[in-house]
Amino acid sequence: METLTIRQTYKAPVSRAFEVFTDLQKAAERIKAIKKIELISGTSVAPNARWKELRRCGWRDAWMEFSVTEFTPEKSYTIISETGGTLWTTQFEFTPVADGTEVIVAMEWQPKWLMMRLFNGMIRRKITEGMKQDFEDVRQAIEESI
Repeated sequence: METLTIRQTYKAPVSRAFEVFTDLQKAAERIKAIKKIELISGTSVAPNARWKELRRCGWRDAWMEFSVTEFTPEKSYTIISETGGTLWTTQFEFTPVADGTEVIVAMEWQPKWLMMRLFNGMIRRKITEGMKQDFEDVRQAIEESI
C-alpha cells in the first residue's frame, strides 16, 4: 500500500471550503482535470453518495467511480474507487486555522497487479502533480466569494 498526503490552507471558513469540495454538480466547472460528472446517487458528497467522473489522468482520460464511505459534515469525508486494478481510498479533513481552513488529503492506493506496483514512483509523481493542480483550481472557487 502506498500513501500520499497533501496539505493546503485556504483563506475561507471551513463551511465554505467544505461546501466547494463536496459540490459535485460544479466540480467539472471548477477542476480542470474533470471533464464530466455523472451522479449515480445523491447530488453532493454525502453519506452513501456515488458518482462517476471522467478525469484527465496523465496523458489520457479515464472514467472513475467513487463512493462515500465516511462522512462528518464540515470535518471530513472518505471516498473509495477501484480503477485500473487499484483500490484508491482518499480521506479529506477540514480544520479551522488562524487564516482560514487547512485541508488535508490523504490518498492510499493498493495495486492488485504486480505490474502496477512497479510503477508506484511514477504514479506518486502524477498523483502529486494532479492533486496540486486540483487544489489550485479549488482555491479559486473557495476564495472567489470571500
